[in-house]
Amino acid sequence: EFSAAQARRHRDILTRFGRHPHRNQALGRQSTPEELEHLASGQLVHRRSMPSHLSQFISET
Repeated sequence: EFSAAQARRHRDILTRFGRHPHRNQALGRQSTPEELEHLASGQLVHRRSMPSHLSQFISET
């Protein structure tokens, strides 16, 4: 379910912006005001914490 939710959130971002706003700086793209607002919110899909019931499956090496 976590992976499916991640995929849906990525889809929603692509639908909303047509691209991944967090990649703009690395790709030399100008962010729109709406993208900047989204980035400032801190609600970035790729930085979500894994649910505690799944973290047991991740090894920290």
